[in-house]
Amino acid sequence: MRPVSHDWYPKPCRVQAVTRLSHDTTQLDLMPHPELPFPQPGQFFMMSSFGKGEVPVSVSHIDLDNHCCSHSIRAVGAATQALCSSRAGDEIGLRGPYGNVWPAKDQWQSSPLLVFAGGIGLAPLRPLIEARSSQSNRTAASIDVFYGCRSPEDVLFQGDLQRWAQCQGVSVQITVDHADQSWRGDIGLITRYLREPDFVRTNALVLLCGPEIMMRLVGERLLQLGVPAGSIYLSMERNMQCGVGVCGHCQWGVHMICRDGPIYSYELIRSALQQKEL
Repeated sequence: MRPVSHDWYPKPCRVQAVTRLSHDTTQLDLMPHPELPFPQPGQFFMMSSFGKGEVPVSVSHIDLDNHCCSHSIRAVGAATQALCSSRAGDEIGLRGPYGNVWPAKDQWQSSPLLVFAGGIGLAPLRPLIEARSSQSNRTAASIDVFYGCRSPEDVLFQGDLQRWAQCQGVSVQITVDHADQSWRGDIGLITRYLREPDFVRTNALVLLCGPEIMMRLVGERLLQLGVPAGSIYLSMERNMQCGVGVCGHCQWGVHMICRDGPIYSYELIRSALQQKEL
């Protein structure tokens, strides 16, 4: 029998703090196990609640000074519900980090940055936005953040969104699909911003994360506006269970999302995105 690699064994990690982000989403701040490499923006960990199961969770905040990272989890099943019920001091399992990263730092520092996020898709983009918006020289290149959610109660990281909007050179636009009379923001799909007549960003670097149909529609519209396919990157999501491309659960055409992704150039996978139920 082939021995099981110890890299597949979850490392015990202590929950440092728990923050409720919305009615169904919780942030866990963790001090990673010393044997685990520190993550980079775009990567994910396989996170387990002992006895409940294991799920892939992207990194939503990276604190290099304190060697701490955060993970934002939506409660949609037994494992995620158990993780969201964690309390400070609880022990959970972590292995990784897995996957590739967002474009190289020199690319997103020098080019205007467009970020399109849907729902919890803002989480894996958050570390990069944090790093870019906190630069001392904010006149170098602009950042435009476009964020869409189902309803106002689903808007995550509200404090961050407000803080980013106050930074020099940073613009934040938020829209929801449905709202009550108390909502004073925009209503409609995130593609509404791409219909504005003065929207021209042909030299921008574009990052997408959210529902697949949203990323496909935004990508196609950006191509129509003259943005090169090679300047558009998106984070894909599938049923990742091993993290290393062995189990096959996250196979997507010729790709294993956990091994070859989750970050892809739109130029590379545009044709696959057009295929229904792939």
